[in-house]
Amino acid sequence: MLSNGIESRIGSVTGKYQHFHEWKRITEEEDEGIVALDRIIVGVCEKKRF
Repeated sequence: MLSNGIESRIGSVTGKYQHFHEWKRITEEEDEGIVALDRIIVGVCEKKRF
């Protein structure tokens, strides 16, 4: 995960920056995507995903 407080991206540990992408939705049912660090943390670090 990379973030500067305004933009947030996620990618592989060994991946180059151009392969990092925004995480906009936690579930597919959400209508509007929001690019934010809290979306990445909740979406990736949810206990059942580990």
